[in-house]
Amino acid sequence: MRSSFLLSLLVLGACSEDAEVAYDRFNATGEGFDVVVGTSELGEMVSIELLSSTGAITIGQASIDPDSGPSGTLHLVEVEIAEDYVQQVDRVSVEIDAGERGVQTIDLLADSAAESLYRLEIESFSEEGEERTDVIEIQVWDIAGDADGES
Repeated sequence: MRSSFLLSLLVLGACSEDAEVAYDRFNATGEGFDVVVGTSELGEMVSIELLSSTGAITIGQASIDPDSGPSGTLHLVEVEIAEDYVQQVDRVSVEIDAGERGVQTIDLLADSAAESLYRLEIESFSEEGEERTDVIEIQVWDIAGDADGES
């Protein structure tokens, strides 16, 4: 009985620890793309350099393909972190601001074979005759206070 109680406490402790993970922003704010949703023509692939939180150092690059299209268009977002910073990056997400439709944050999936690569496919939707510009901000994160592989 006592071991079951201790095990329960350990499990509860582990759950609360996971919920309290704090992240520090690793890239500069405002880095992202304007995506036109509801237009009749497909856009093209657009890429940007990602800078460190101070804007002084290039830490990687991001792209979206295409950058515009009709409702139902699949947009591929890719983020590649520079080799020197792979061990510091713990999470990559996008914040999508669709104006009146709201804001949402989605984590990109890390590639299992290339630890520097993160991807996400987003399908855009619009009402008949609606055209708008969504803002997709790339967010690169480091777990606050972790050692990042330093020895």
